[in-house]
Amino acid sequence: PAPIHPPPQPQFEAETVKWVANMMRGGDEGVCGALTSGGTESIVLAAKSHRDKFRTEYNITQPEIIACTTAHAAIDKACDLMGIKLIKVPMDPVTCMIDMNAVTRALSADTIMIYSSAPNFPNGIIDPIAEL
Repeated sequence: PAPIHPPPQPQFEAETVKWVANMMRGGDEGVCGALTSGGTESIVLAAKSHRDKFRTEYNITQPEIIACTTAHAAIDKACDLMGIKLIKVPMDPVTCMIDMNAVTRALSADTIMIYSSAPNFPNGIIDPIAEL
């Protein structure tokens, strides 16, 4: 039987990553990426990439990720799988966006990533990504 998700073809994947990087104005040679099967896998791989980069480049051995209480459950799974401390911050009750003051307070020398969704999982609100 044929697999539900056939393995990506390397050339197709490379061309797609390059195309998206160019769309996002990141089309230089240092941009890399991967095609995934869905949102959960994408979130897990983003957390893993951050963990590995910050361990290798900055010797962070007790990594932390900051995420809003409205974050997709996959960030909880990713942190649990990879031994990353997940720090949940509240959303602003008026805007339903991540509380920026809480993010600032939660930052530490071990912060490797601020997780946000665009749009967020329960409300469909887009957090202020540029400010984060």
